[in-house]
Amino acid sequence: MGKSEFEDIKDFWERTARKIKAYHDAPSTKIYLNQEKALIGEFFPHLKNLFFLKTDLWNEAKNTQILWWINARGAKAVGIDISNEVWREVKAKRPDSSWPLWLMLADARQLPFLNDTFDGIYSMGTVEHFPETEKALKEIYRVLKPQARAVIGVPNKHDLFLRPLQVFLLKCFGLYAFGYEKSFTRQAFSQMVKKQGFRIIAERSLLFMPGWLRLLDLFCYHHLPSLLPLIKLFFKPFVFLYERIGFFHRRGYLLVLVLEK
Repeated sequence: MGKSEFEDIKDFWERTARKIKAYHDAPSTKIYLNQEKALIGEFFPHLKNLFFLKTDLWNEAKNTQILWWINARGAKAVGIDISNEVWREVKAKRPDSSWPLWLMLADARQLPFLNDTFDGIYSMGTVEHFPETEKALKEIYRVLKPQARAVIGVPNKHDLFLRPLQVFLLKCFGLYAFGYEKSFTRQAFSQMVKKQGFRIIAERSLLFMPGWLRLLDLFCYHHLPSLLPLIKLFFKPFVFLYERIGFFHRRGYLLVLVLEK
């Protein structure tokens, strides 16, 4: 009997997690983290005692570790992931916390929670990694409380730096580490979330920077750390444009919709 799609996706992320080293302190990761903090702070100004779900743990294993920040501000946080390897790595990195924090093995397409459970949900770069994006969105809607908010981000097909084209070319040469990945136009993704019943209350983006510069930063972080001060200078104009001009604030690699049930 062949493997199910669940097992294939799970095995892929097991292998990927073993292969990729963490890049928590890379300059571009710190930029990303600051943007995540600003985004969550804008739409969840009072996190204390909110029952809050994050739909994957990749960032906690390798990237921004935003769930730790959410939990440190008093949220009762739940983080899930499909991969045992990611889950184990995150458990080992879990900080001491005076607030409840649960880390679970689960699939975003079939969430193991009752209807109307969470006060907030954060799903950044999760639902594009499998064909059943709409199924995952339906599950997020189901477990979110009425009038509660979800922040969902996916790759932006209209990224000004042509990130989807870069991903396509890397895939052609077997060099893209993150497997199956879809990108969306703002219109198409908006229609998809509305179909599930969500109301869109805001549109944002994250990671307004060239994809090649992000990859160069991560390469230097692991192999040529002496170049990181120079790499930081390259990021400055993009951070300036993102923070000061509204047009660029909505043109990052990750297209973000803030939703309400």
